[in-house]
Amino acid sequence: MAEISRKPAHGLTDFKLALLPHVAHLQVCTAIQLAGLTGLSYKTTRDHLTDLFRHGLLNRTQLPVISGTSPYIYTLSKMATKHLDVPLFPCPAPLFLPHELEIRDFRVWLEQVRKSYGHEPLRLWKTGMSIGNIEPDAVFIYPLRDGKKLTGMLEADRGTEGLKRWQDKFSRYEAIMNSKQFEDKVKEDRGRILVVTPDARRTDFIVKILSGMLQNARIEPKRFWVTERATLESTDLSAALWRVPEGGDRMPLVPESVL
Repeated sequence: MAEISRKPAHGLTDFKLALLPHVAHLQVCTAIQLAGLTGLSYKTTRDHLTDLFRHGLLNRTQLPVISGTSPYIYTLSKMATKHLDVPLFPCPAPLFLPHELEIRDFRVWLEQVRKSYGHEPLRLWKTGMSIGNIEPDAVFIYPLRDGKKLTGMLEADRGTEGLKRWQDKFSRYEAIMNSKQFEDKVKEDRGRILVVTPDARRTDFIVKILSGMLQNARIEPKRFWVTERATLESTDLSAALWRVPEGGDRMPLVPESVL
């Protein structure tokens, strides 16, 4: 691990440097996301990230916007990756950044939920993991009570993919769920596909597609759980906010008995 100068004039304290592993974990993030992940105030996080950027430990960019300003988006610099001995994660192209940030919103939500219930840290959070012929936006294992866990694959839907693309995704998920591919890669025999959409109208669209595909499929309807981004504003896992294809009313993501 490469050493970094910590002279007082440098302004780099252990407290500030402790943010670097969190940025490495998210790979790309905003100050708001990092504050949500660590529990620090937004102002403290923003100021520390600015100091780390000024000393060459972070890269930052902004999304082009029509009006107003975009928040700064941070990734580790080459110097920081050498310090932490982690791979360099280049900042995604502007076209893909909003999607990448929505994936990190979900990760921050998991952490806030975990802290609110006092659950153990996640056993797995991985982006860029290919399973068979599909690459979910993220794969995670969230520990619950009494040895139970929620193993999931995230689809952060931005409302841009049509019927054929979702039918193709369904077929790919069906294939890995009916083989040993998921178990071999994740070391779990079962998992869910969690789809987070922009709004309720889009949720209706996705649920309708999945319901139609399930008619002749070899996969349980409860493998798929769909909700809107607004759900990430609540840390109540017992709230009935998720929909299952072929189901009726909304349901809690997990039973209250394992919370």
